[in-house]
Amino acid sequence: THEISHLYLLPRFEQLQQAIGSDKPIRIMTYEYDTMETSLDPRIDIVIQYDISGVAPADRLCLVEEAVCPLAAPSFIERHRGLLEGPADGWGDLPLLDLSKHNYGWATWQDWFAASGNAPVQPEYIYFGNYVYLLEAAAAGKGLALGWRGLIERHLQNGVLAPVLDDYVKFDRGIYAVLTARGRGHPLAHQFLFCLGQ
Repeated sequence: THEISHLYLLPRFEQLQQAIGSDKPIRIMTYEYDTMETSLDPRIDIVIQYDISGVAPADRLCLVEEAVCPLAAPSFIERHRGLLEGPADGWGDLPLLDLSKHNYGWATWQDWFAASGNAPVQPEYIYFGNYVYLLEAAAAGKGLALGWRGLIERHLQNGVLAPVLDDYVKFDRGIYAVLTARGRGHPLAHQFLFCLGQ
């Protein structure tokens, strides 16, 4: 998707290009998950996806093991410090930023509240159709976002977002790079798959 391209591949693009050689161009195509199965370009060697049912272990590589934590702009954290330092079941008056598109397996706020041992709250949700836009809204101080480890590091390093809590909540899910039928027959695709996990 656009989100994975922007948040995972773009920061690693130069390293990936060097790993396979500058004479072998990398072409990134973005799709939404709901169109991947019906209109995938036949020239694609690797697809990045959540669903690995039916995919042989040799044909996939976990890029990001799902672990999430609430985060926000430092100014938002400072403005709401009193609530944020209390238990999360008291966050009902804070806006929570969430995705409006169909969920293909990623953690939601409800998952986080349940897994972290907090009672769910009935907050004001502000919805976005794209995780990049959601993170930008969080950086602008619009509310709390769930940050996926492996996708938010640039935002944390730049200081535009900060974790609200110290710990990530881990789930038994992930984002995977998967060889297509075409990719399984190309040695360079296997090399690139290995490089994606570095």
